[in-house]
Amino acid sequence: MTDYDFSIGMLIPLKSHLVIDFSAGVLFILWPFIFDFTGLALAYYLVMGFGILLVVGLTQSDEESQLNQSAQD
Repeated sequence: MTDYDFSIGMLIPLKSHLVIDFSAGVLFILWPFIFDFTGLALAYYLVMGFGILLVVGLTQSDEESQLNQSAQD
């Protein structure tokens, strides 16, 4: 559903998708503190949240890919 080279259906621009993912990561990190999760639930939400933020941070948008290619040329 994302406008990405490996996407099945290209409906959502990649930058919009990354914003949604970033927001989900932040919510995953905040959720256990808002609802006072402990133990395994706390660990799960923190690991998932930081994992999502890591993936978002490592994902290159089309503009970034084009800038990297033009810099190498």
